[in-house]
Amino acid sequence: MKVYGFSEAEAIQYNDQPKDNLETLAAYKVPILHVIGLNDSIVPNEENTFKLVQNYIKAGGPAAIVPMTKGTQSLQGHHFPIETPEGLANFIIGNITPVKPVLASERFISVNNGLSNLAYRIGQKDSITVAF
Repeated sequence: MKVYGFSEAEAIQYNDQPKDNLETLAAYKVPILHVIGLNDSIVPNEENTFKLVQNYIKAGGPAAIVPMTKGTQSLQGHHFPIETPEGLANFIIGNITPVKPVLASERFISVNNGLSNLAYRIGQKDSITVAF
C-alpha cells in the first residue's frame, strides 16, 4: 500500500483491481483457474481469490480454485509446491479452443471441379497427380 500511497481503508475501497473488472472476460466465458496456498498471509484468499471467483461467477464466467496444502510457513504460505500438475495441465488442455477449427481435409484436400478440370489439367502439364 505504501507504493500506491493508500491507507488500509483506501485500499479496500479501491475498485480498479482485476477482481472488480471481470464482465467482459466473463461474457466470453473464458475459464479462469486460481491455484492458491491455503495458508497465504501475503495475498489472503478471502480478500482476493475468493472475491474474484465470486464476482466472476456472478458475471457468468466459469472459474475453478485448486488449493495447495503444502505452503511453507517461512514464505507465509504464498509460495508452495504444485501438488497436482497433471490436473492443472488437464484444465489448460481441456479449455484450449482454437480460433477456427481446421479439418484435416481442409489442409490436404482440394476439389478441382470434376473431370472437365482434369481434362484441362492434362492438356496443360506433362504430369499430374490424381488421388481418390
